[in-house]
Amino acid sequence: TGFLRLGRMGANGILGWLFREYYDVKVFLSVSPAEQSTRILERNGGFMLRRFLEEWIPMENAYFEEMKVREAGCKFLLRNGWRS
Repeated sequence: TGFLRLGRMGANGILGWLFREYYDVKVFLSVSPAEQSTRILERNGGFMLRRFLEEWIPMENAYFEEMKVREAGCKFLLRNGWRS
């Protein structure tokens, strides 16, 4: 029997903090800013891309930093679209 929690609230928020110790594996998925912008543009168009860049992405990044989502004991950090 397994249980999978998805989304940025999966490791945080009230339920994340309450049940964090019971998770077997924690994974943080990341994408480069360029790849993120490309995907948003293709999916939602230019108007919404601007909104994402000016509103949602900064709020999400602030949330990740404040709640220490990446540092929440994740066993894996998977990055997509990052180029060296």
